[in-house]
Amino acid sequence: MTQYGAAARHRTVVLALLLTMSLTLRTACARGEADDLRADVQFLLEELPKKARGLLRDKGIDWKKATKSLKGEAKKLKDPVEYVRLVERILARLQDGHAGIVKLAPDVEAALKAANEDEAKGRRWTGPRVHLLLAGDEVLVG
Repeated sequence: MTQYGAAARHRTVVLALLLTMSLTLRTACARGEADDLRADVQFLLEELPKKARGLLRDKGIDWKKATKSLKGEAKKLKDPVEYVRLVERILARLQDGHAGIVKLAPDVEAALKAANEDEAKGRRWTGPRVHLLLAGDEVLVG
């Protein structure tokens, strides 16, 4: 099985964990209680490597090393916007474009959008709009 096939095999387990966590995420964000947010991040950091063991192994990701700096940041969380941004950074450590936050509580989504717009200062957050296509052993850029 190719590297990509092996990763896809484990994607179902990761998605199941993320779906389970989405309820916790929405509840903690809706309450906005910092202790709940910190506890949720700790849960994610502990449970994700258990559920995604095969994916992490196949991709050669040392989870403890990849998330070491993020553990300290979890202790400093103050609000749902910081929480969502940290969870996004944790999920990015999976190196899988399919992993992400699917839905947020409406008030958290609005707060995140406002924070992003403030930070952007009128700039766009998109990249160069490049498309990559795998063709055999070659990557085509379009």
